[in-house]
Amino acid sequence: MQGRTQKSFYNVITGIFGQMFSFVLSFVIRTVFINTLGEMYLGLDGLYSNILSVLSLTELGLGTAIVIELYRTVAEKDDEKTKQYLQFYKKAYNCIGGVILCAGLIITPFLHLFINDAEAVAELINYKFVFLFYLANVSFSYFCFAYRLSILQAHQQEYKSRILTYIFKTGETILQIITLLLFKNIYAYLIIPLALGIVQTVVRGILIGKWFPIVREKPDGKLSKDEVKTTAKNVYSVALYKISGTVINSTDNIVLSSFISIVITGLYSNYLIITSSVKTILEKLFTAFVASLGNLNVEAGDNIEKKYSIFKTLSFMNFWAYSFCAVCLFVLFDPFISLWIGDRFIMNMATEFMIIFTLLVEGLQETIGTHRAAYGLFYKGRYRPVVSVILNIGLSILLVSVMPNEFGVVAVLLGTVLSNLLSSWWFDAYLVHKYAFNMKPYKFYITYWLRMVYSLFFCVALRFICSFIPLSGVLNFIVCGLICVVIYNMVFVLLFYKRPEFEYLKDSVFRILKVKTKKS
Repeated sequence: MQGRTQKSFYNVITGIFGQMFSFVLSFVIRTVFINTLGEMYLGLDGLYSNILSVLSLTELGLGTAIVIELYRTVAEKDDEKTKQYLQFYKKAYNCIGGVILCAGLIITPFLHLFINDAEAVAELINYKFVFLFYLANVSFSYFCFAYRLSILQAHQQEYKSRILTYIFKTGETILQIITLLLFKNIYAYLIIPLALGIVQTVVRGILIGKWFPIVREKPDGKLSKDEVKTTAKNVYSVALYKISGTVINSTDNIVLSSFISIVITGLYSNYLIITSSVKTILEKLFTAFVASLGNLNVEAGDNIEKKYSIFKTLSFMNFWAYSFCAVCLFVLFDPFISLWIGDRFIMNMATEFMIIFTLLVEGLQETIGTHRAAYGLFYKGRYRPVVSVILNIGLSILLVSVMPNEFGVVAVLLGTVLSNLLSSWWFDAYLVHKYAFNMKPYKFYITYWLRMVYSLFFCVALRFICSFIPLSGVLNFIVCGLICVVIYNMVFVLLFYKRPEFEYLKDSVFRILKVKTKKS
């Protein structure tokens, strides 16, 4: 029987190293994409991905709400109730897939409203037909056995699904590269992820059925009216958070494309794929603990001290990871972009700084979001996401309208940051501290900004230091990277090695390695 720490370890390892592998594959396919199809297609890719993220809001957090219930039924070994929730989830997901497909078809004739230079784009490509490929890929992911993934999450075994995903992603990338090089055709390129996505969903569903036969069994009854009502209440609450998160993270490209140009959207998307890949790696690192935290919440009961100790440790680890990555990104943006696709794709320093600041503002809150999800604190803060959405849309459009075009990305990201700080930053921390730990969050607020200043200081200082290095090309990138790794982490360890959280992390790593050594 695998323990909670061991399962979290597997989830972390597969999440980090698997995402790093996907990160490499993404850059390979993007490089080929740029060289064969051009910048215009990059902008469309970013725009369509964001539009479909908004359409996927029809899922409205159902998956999260169901998994919260499954934490409880799995911990209590209530197989009948688990089967009832899975059956409910299956029917709901089939309906959701149909809704997304219909909504996308309705939007298709009006896509020109989202593209400021639609006429120029139309001369190069049938952008509406291309959108249908993206739409089919997203909507079909809700059919077949998609609902079965929730049982892996409830059992803290998402790493099994990730391994399968990375295998299919590798095959998809290889086929897409071959297709681009041979045909240089966007339609042939897009059919591959659609076909393999369907196959992957089916294969994953069959394997989960073998690992957990309970998903193949039909329940004797169905959820009671009270249980459906409770689930609906949770879905409503989670939905508001999901809408907020999606609007904040998925409307940037839409605003840029609508108010500036599809080309600027493409340039920004090059940076976005870098930061998104890093952020995804770090999110997988911390969301790997969500199932364990949910389980801990059930087992620990009223032991607030134990829960808060885990929170502080994860928060410290979150600070170290996001701060280090932000420093490396800010220092290495220019040399990496230059090596990858050329100097003409480098954006101004103000834009790069704003990208990093946005990453830190969101990243240093990761532990709060993780605990809010694990403890199911959605309904109590159900109105906060509404405020976030209104602020984000309003501020982003206002700022991008008044600022010069060359600072269009800065304007959009500034709107995102301000909406975050004025709503979710302070309120979500208050929510978690009050209802999970029964304490005031002022220590978190102070610590958050101290960590922010610390991170931004190292971003500026190390970039300044690296600007004096008389090297270029690959050698410059390597030397600057080594400076970031050595200086940042050396100072960090010297400053914080006596912290209880650092000691806990060190002991946890040694404990895991000791278990691995004994097993081998």
